[in-house]
Amino acid sequence: MMIKKWLFTILFSLKSFFYLSYPMLQLLCFIGVGLGIILSITSSNVKDSSHLITLMFILFSLFFVLLKHYYREMLVWSDSRSNNIVKLHR
Repeated sequence: MMIKKWLFTILFSLKSFFYLSYPMLQLLCFIGVGLGIILSITSSNVKDSSHLITLMFILFSLFFVLLKHYYREMLVWSDSRSNNIVKLHR
């Protein structure tokens, strides 16, 4: 029960994140993937690192997409109040 309360607090504070920072973070992830692809195409000695950079930015982007997609369900699940009503505007 304590974990749900902690998770609800964290998720509720992320509400403004999805309206303000989410598009910019997705843009940064897109730039990071592009940079990794460019580094892997060029003839340099950073090919192994470029694959790691590309993979990490793809995983970060996927994490943000999944978090945004399942945000409402996780918030309702972790809400331990009796009325269990969370109002979010899309």
